[in-house]
Amino acid sequence: MEGVIRRFVKRKCFWVFAVLIQGLAVLAMSTVAHAGLEGNAAEWVIIALMTLFSLARGVASIAWKDTLGKTVDKGRRGLVGGYAVSAAGVIASGFGLYLALSLEAARPDWLLLALLVAAGTSCIAGAMIFLTVNEHAGATDGGRGIKDVARDQFKLILGDSELQRFILSRALITATFLSGPLYVTLAPAYANGVLPFAAALFVLNIGHSGVRIGRKTQIVDIAGGDAKVEYVAESNTVIGVLLVMIGAGVAMRLENAQAS
Repeated sequence: MEGVIRRFVKRKCFWVFAVLIQGLAVLAMSTVAHAGLEGNAAEWVIIALMTLFSLARGVASIAWKDTLGKTVDKGRRGLVGGYAVSAAGVIASGFGLYLALSLEAARPDWLLLALLVAAGTSCIAGAMIFLTVNEHAGATDGGRGIKDVARDQFKLILGDSELQRFILSRALITATFLSGPLYVTLAPAYANGVLPFAAALFVLNIGHSGVRIGRKTQIVDIAGGDAKVEYVAESNTVIGVLLVMIGAGVAMRLENAQAS
């Protein structure tokens, strides 16, 4: 995908298209229950939509960082993510407080549907706003085929020690992302209440947000010239492979545990 993106002088359209796909995928998820799908059929549809969402998010990640580097000066890029995360955090915290303080029986049946529709609609609105960003043209001499991309990325990671340290650091801090579901899993099994886990998860999410802003800003800053697409694609590929390996390992352990 990196080779395709590099063929275009302006890459914000890739972010817009990818976010539109994400928004439509979320909206489609909201219709699964109302379409009469149940059991395995519903599960496979949700998995397919999540896969589509994840692929689109990968494209958006590359295009976002490339556009960020061309539209915001170095030293101010972290503020962009900081403002966005802070605004999202306030909204999420408000909804979380509502769920924590309200009685489950008093919550409307359409609440989850409304959340999915709001999330999908927000993605589409964000994409439309992003179209107005004034992005200057970038170099297109990096547009290559799949084999050339694979070869050049391999050379890049071997020849750039700073990129190696960045990827290693990012790999080591994936725990801030992976440990969240663990807290949620432990909280239904904890007899004395979920508040300690909720507090720990809240602090964890604050830390994870800081980690995400820091690494996104750093990868854009260390990429010299017009190399942001290559650096982001390289980092995302390595971490993506790592997460697939971790997921496969966990799935095998769970399957073996259930079998025994």
